[in-house]
Amino acid sequence: ALKVVYQKNNKSYLSIFNSNYDIIYNKSLSFDKNIQTFPANASVFNPDPITSAKTVYDKDTDFSHNNGASNPSLERQQKDVEIECRKIGDTYYLENNYCVIRDWDSPRWDVVTSTTGNFNFNRSQIGFQQVNAFYHISEMKKYLNYLGFEDAVDYQINIDADGENGQDNSHFSPSGRQGKITYGAFVKKTDSEGNDNSIQHIPDAEDAEVVIHEYTHAISNSYNEYPKSPERFSLEEAMADYIAVSYSRAIDDYEWEKIFKWDAHNEFWNGRMATSNLCYDNIYSFPSNDYYRYSGVWTAPLMEMYSELGKETTDKLVLHTISALDINTTMEQAALIMMSMDTVYNNHQNAFKIFKTFKRYCILNESHLALDDFELSQIKIINSQAFAHGGEMRIDFNGLFNGEIDVYNISGIKIYSEVLNNEIEFRMSSENLNSGIYLINIKSNNSTKTIKVVKY
Repeated sequence: ALKVVYQKNNKSYLSIFNSNYDIIYNKSLSFDKNIQTFPANASVFNPDPITSAKTVYDKDTDFSHNNGASNPSLERQQKDVEIECRKIGDTYYLENNYCVIRDWDSPRWDVVTSTTGNFNFNRSQIGFQQVNAFYHISEMKKYLNYLGFEDAVDYQINIDADGENGQDNSHFSPSGRQGKITYGAFVKKTDSEGNDNSIQHIPDAEDAEVVIHEYTHAISNSYNEYPKSPERFSLEEAMADYIAVSYSRAIDDYEWEKIFKWDAHNEFWNGRMATSNLCYDNIYSFPSNDYYRYSGVWTAPLMEMYSELGKETTDKLVLHTISALDINTTMEQAALIMMSMDTVYNNHQNAFKIFKTFKRYCILNESHLALDDFELSQIKIINSQAFAHGGEMRIDFNGLFNGEIDVYNISGIKIYSEVLNNEIEFRMSSENLNSGIYLINIKSNNSTKTIKVVKY
């Protein structure tokens, strides 16, 4: 199926076409947005106190949970920011066209408001986590719009920044193409004898990467049905990790390899890494009870692309790829989708780098380039791997061939052409070619075929 998002009369629409290009699904993704907002002042972690202080979590220092208490060291890491809020009379509300803070989950703490236009709390106070989530989600949605993804989360998403009954957990709950996010609060609890019975953890909404990770599930839900296969779930979590790290790394790249530096990598849980030594070919099955076990094999190559291609280019490719996922898409299929998106939006500009990066993690190999669009019962590509390393490859026509062979580099410049008459094969060496992707166009009277080959 082909998914197309388009704009009409200032509204976004999603259409899905079958192989005959008939529309099989069409839905408006736009929602009326007419909330008038006013600027207010706020204080947040940006992206988290460990990153901004360039330190490490240590339970014996001020940079620790400490039963939810604030302290001067943590407060020095709070950043003054401006937020856009709804205002009714003299009262400012944590609501704008992108998100609204509500309360539906235990511990049922009131949503804060302000009559002065100031939302300056510390982490010991109810309101800090609400403001932190509100700010970062608003900033992420502005960035999506800037990149051209206005249709992603094109509604006012509901946020409960103090929920999960005090559990160390957060989740996105879909409802059609909309949804809501609940972040786990820290709740002080005592038993009947007055003993501390709290579930100790960093409140999830205090860490911008956690905030954006869950918001990425809302982005995916704007385009896709809920995943079904374990590998598709793992792919979803990996995409969310990448978007979260990309967001925070643009603010400060201190120890970006550690995902959730404030919420995790502490005595409560170990967290995850945005780097990996995994090889996709060695993963025989994705466990249904642990979607994160192998998610790093997808997050890591995306972060390498971030370093090589740049944030905006990689973010766009990732978001375009997210928009084209199906309920059972594998990582291998997603990698091919990303290469196709680079073809569509960047004219193959990054295809070679994308391919090499995914190849390092065994997600793609030369066969994905050499066998495109061919019926192997008629034409065989032989020794494409030798060609990749400076040797000779052979195209076996499985019969007499009359036609023309044209070879192009990735920039579309023709570098070789030959007319063949009654030939059974075509040979070509890459010894004198530069590294890159090459397109071999085979034209006969009846058809035209194109294959891709690579030279390292």
